[in-house]
This record gives sequence, C-alpha cells and structure tokens, in this order.
Amino acid sequence: MNALFTVVALVALGADPTADALLKEVISAAEQTAIRLKTEGAAWSARFELTGGLTVVVDTVQFPATSRLALKLTAGNQSQSLLTLITSEGDWLVDDGRSRGRYRPFEAPLPWGAAAYFLNASSLPMLTKEVVSGSDIVSVKILDVARVAVRSRGSGIQRENLRSMVAKSEGFAAQLAAAGKPVAPELSRQLANLKKQFDEGFLLIVDRQTGIILDRGIPPKEVHLLGFTWKGTGKGAEWEIRAKDWVDHTQQFSSEEMKDVIQIG
Repeated sequence: MNALFTVVALVALGADPTADALLKEVISAAEQTAIRLKTEGAAWSARFELTGGLTVVVDTVQFPATSRLALKLTAGNQSQSLLTLITSEGDWLVDDGRSRGRYRPFEAPLPWGAAAYFLNASSLPMLTKEVVSGSDIVSVKILDVARVAVRSRGSGIQRENLRSMVAKSEGFAAQLAAAGKPVAPELSRQLANLKKQFDEGFLLIVDRQTGIILDRGIPPKEVHLLGFTWKGTGKGAEWEIRAKDWVDHTQQFSSEEMKDVIQIG
C-alpha cells in the first residue's frame, strides 16, 4: 500500500481549445504530483458520508517507504477510532485498539468487514493521461481559482452499473407509489443524481494546482479528499515502530494450515 494513489485514465479534448488547454494543464499538474510523491511525504484525509448521519474518515500520512492510515467512524460530535494501519518494510502493522500485529500485506484480519474498502478508496487519485481518446471527456470547466470540474463518460462497466442503479431505484420508488407510500426525499435526490451522472457524465472535482481528484463517486458512494499537504523531503516518518510492541504473524503457513486456505483470484 505504499505510494497510495490511483491513476485515472482520462484524456484531452480535441474540439474545444480552451477545454483542451485546461485539461492538459491539470493532467500536467497531476503528473508532477506523482513524480514528487516518489521522494516526498504527504498527508491527506478521505471522507465518506454514509446514511444515518454517519461518516467514515481515513487520515493518511505517506512517505516513499512507509505510510500510516487511521480509520475512524464519526456521528455528530462523537468519533470512534476503528484501526490504524502502518506499512513498514513490506509488512502491515495493524492496531485495532485491542491488539497489535505485524502481517504480510493483505493478510491482516481487519476488525470491520468494510474497512478494506475504505482503506483502498482513501488512496490519492490523480487526473493522469494514459490513453488518447477524446470521446472519454464530456466537459471541462473552471469552478473557481483552485478547482476544475471534469465530466467523463466512464467505462462500459461503469455505465452499465449506473444504469442498473437507476433501474433499481426507479423500481423501488414505483413499489412505494403502488403501495400508497411516500417516496423519501433522500431516494428522490439519489435517483436524480444518478440520472444526471448518466446523462451528463461522471463528475470529478480536481485540484488545479496538484491534479488531485478532490471529489469523485456516485451518491451514496462518494469520496471527498481534504487537507492535502506536503511533508517535505528527507523527513522520517512521524511514528516510531518497536518490534516488541507488535505480535509477529508474518511467518509462512505450515503445510497443515495450507489445507484450510482458499485462494481467491
């Protein structure tokens, strides 16, 4: 999980020179950020707004050779820490508040089933060009001095998933109406947002200076990145790792244990 960033394959427009220049500017900024992350530390927070007023926050501090992710659940003014994950020397060190263990990557038993999703989705996505296909982009425009809005048609799988979500939401709303029950405002807003994404493209809010995607996803699965800062070069991590504080679980499975292992891929 070192160098936690996801490259988003988006490309330049050919029709509108203004939009084309703007998109190239942001893509160039993203490429420079990716290069800089190879030698400098950085910190940011990812926020996921759930139903019922719950919010998941993942605070990340990343250096080229190590990183720390702290996952917490908040509701109003209350906050509960769920786990801290440190990557060090190729291992994962997991502190869930009850125990501390050192594991090989992806083998740590996380205390919450959805934790893996939030940790992965909290990575640092950037608007980086990988292929040339002007049809991928619907529109590019400046929101303010610091941010740019990019709308992409998305992949075939993304559009099919979106179409399925629209159909399910419409079907549920129709069932409520047939039963004489009111459609919740939240459901109506969600359906409207889904249709807008399908008609106008997937919306990405991008930081103009760094090329980092600040807001992405479809309600209710939106990801918001906040407070990105550089930690400088030549600095060590802000945490100390003492081997005696962590129970070692990195040993290979024995032949007997391998009988109960199922590989999924």
